[in-house]
Amino acid sequence: NTYWNVQTFADSESYVTLDHSVVPGDFLTVQLRWDVVLDRNYGFSVETSNGVDARLVLYYYNVDTMSIFGSWTVPVSTIEKIGISAIGSTISAYYKPISGTWTFLGSATDTNLTSGYVGNYIWSDSGQFVIDDFGGGAYNPAYSSSSSSSSSWSRSSSSSSSSISSSSSSSWSSSST
Repeated sequence: NTYWNVQTFADSESYVTLDHSVVPGDFLTVQLRWDVVLDRNYGFSVETSNGVDARLVLYYYNVDTMSIFGSWTVPVSTIEKIGISAIGSTISAYYKPISGTWTFLGSATDTNLTSGYVGNYIWSDSGQFVIDDFGGGAYNPAYSSSSSSSSSWSRSSSSSSSSISSSSSSSWSSSST
């Protein structure tokens, strides 16, 4: 587990770009509102058991218990990025297919966590799993998706758009949980 230790965020977003070396047994999650002391967070993960299909899971994690809010199956070869946002009590999941735009998958309402760190967790049976452009931070309702760059992601819904920028790697900490 790795988290950005500079500050915690209430309304926040987190994203990552996937390298397509995903093999069966690999697992990646982006996290937000992470309480590193009590080991609780909201997460959105991608995992594959066969190397062809990816299961995307939006969840709340509390120590050793995972409450699944929703899950979706997509071809692993089509995923470029995954992202999660927490705005108030709404936790939302997004993914971006290669050569596509960010796609809203679903959301849940939950009030267990109101703020925390952004982070990620990677498990790779092969040791080959690679990520890029990991970022996270405060929700920015004023962000214009037209000014998006490779270090930012944007999501749009019928009422708002937002973005996050990647964070400095010098401010990351590892956790043994």
